[in-house]
Amino acid sequence: MGSSIILPEIYTITGENPEKKDIFLQKLKNCLGNGARLIQLRAHQLKEHEYEELAKESIKICAHHDVILLLNCDVKIAGKLDADGMHLTSSQLLSLSSRPLSRNKIIGASCHNEKEVTHAKKISVDFITLSPIATTNSHPEAKILGWEQFSLLASQIDVPSYALGGVGRQDLMLSKESGGYGIAGISAFWNIEK
Repeated sequence: MGSSIILPEIYTITGENPEKKDIFLQKLKNCLGNGARLIQLRAHQLKEHEYEELAKESIKICAHHDVILLLNCDVKIAGKLDADGMHLTSSQLLSLSSRPLSRNKIIGASCHNEKEVTHAKKISVDFITLSPIATTNSHPEAKILGWEQFSLLASQIDVPSYALGGVGRQDLMLSKESGGYGIAGISAFWNIEK
């Protein structure tokens, strides 16, 4: 993993669809001011060139603050932009037969079941998110894992596991007690004001 970087326990995921880039980038700066040290740039509904443009500016801001930025985008885009790494969706994860970027980049992956955790292990990701732990606004129809299933899945891989979905800072100890490394979220960390 990227020069044996020790990952923070809190993983901030940006909210969808930054309508206005300047407002989005200000929100990113606010998150950094609130102590975010690991951020995923997630904006699936942007066009490819819009995502690239936003990613380039976000990379500069995060690098200036010594914050880890992972891109959630097509592997080709992640490969050409110089972010700290990327976060794979579960469908991207299952489509890959090997690690998509070099070992000096950080690779995270979204997992929801044993099949995805097993595949994440096979392609040597650096960490996973397990979700959803509880009901979420962003995925209200998703099958809930709960803490017991989280614990079971986290025990099947020897990389950090972040609890995601319906969790917040108050669940950090519960994640650790359940065999996790930390917690991740959009609502709990991105959607807060300074």
